[in-house]
Amino acid sequence: MEDALLFAPHCILPASLLALANISLVLSLYTLSDASSLESLTLEQLTQKFAAGSLCSLFGIVLTVWALTIWLNRLTAFCRFRLQTKDNQVDSKKAVKLAICEIGQSQKTLFKFWLIFSLYLLTPVIPLTFLILIQTIAYSPTLQALNLFTVPASVNYILIAGIAILTVVSAAMTIAATAIASKLNVSSQMAATQSIKLFLNQSLVLCLITTLVLLVNALVSAPQLLIVSSQQARPDLTWAIFSQIWLGATSTILWTLSFCPALELLRRDLIST
Repeated sequence: MEDALLFAPHCILPASLLALANISLVLSLYTLSDASSLESLTLEQLTQKFAAGSLCSLFGIVLTVWALTIWLNRLTAFCRFRLQTKDNQVDSKKAVKLAICEIGQSQKTLFKFWLIFSLYLLTPVIPLTFLILIQTIAYSPTLQALNLFTVPASVNYILIAGIAILTVVSAAMTIAATAIASKLNVSSQMAATQSIKLFLNQSLVLCLITTLVLLVNALVSAPQLLIVSSQQARPDLTWAIFSQIWLGATSTILWTLSFCPALELLRRDLIST
C-alpha cells in the first residue's frame, strides 16, 4: 500500500486524461444511441447529432491512447521499483523517481517491445472485441426500439462468460509483459517471448490473481458495471459521468496496488530471467 501511495502523485495525469477520455466516449455513446427523439429530428439535425457524437468519440479515442501510454509507463516503472527495492534502507522517494526516469529513457526499446507483444496479445483480444461488439449491438437501445436484432438470454450469458474469461487472460498477459518490460535487460523480441513463457508457466495462478484483482477494481472503481450487468440497462448520463470521475480518482492508487500480488508471485521467475 505504501508503494502505491508513493506512486500516486505520478499517476494523477494519466488517470485524469483517461477519465476525460471516458467521459467523451460516454457523451458520444449517449448522443449516438439516443433513439427517443429520432422521429422528430430533421435530416440536418440528425447530421449535426451524428457529427457531434463522432467528434466526441474521436477526441475520446485520441485521449485514451495518450492516457494509456502514460499509464503503461507508470505501471512499468512501478514494477521496476517494486522488483529492485526490497531493502528498507533504500530511499523510496528517490527510487520512485529513478525508476520513472529509467523507464522514460527507454521509450524506443519499450515501444518495440509492446509492438511485438501486441501481436501475441491479439490472440485473446480479437475474439474479445468480437464478443463485445455482438453484445453492444444486441443491446443497443436504437436497435431494440426498432426490433432489428435480438439475442436470447441464454446466449447473452455465454457472451458475458466469454468476455469475462478473455478479459482475464488479456489482463494477465499484460501484467506478465509489464513485469518483464520493467527489467530492461534483454532485446525487445526476447522480452516479448519471455513474457509469453512467463504467462504460460504461471497462467493458472496468475489468471486467478488477475480475476480477484479485476473484481476488486470493479467493486471499488466501477460499481456501474454491476448495475449494467444486473439490470441490463445503462445508468443515466449524470451517474455515468460521475462514475468515470470516480474511476479516475481511485485508479491513481488502485492500479499500481493491483500489480503487487502478481509481482510477488512472479518475483522468483523474474529474478532468474
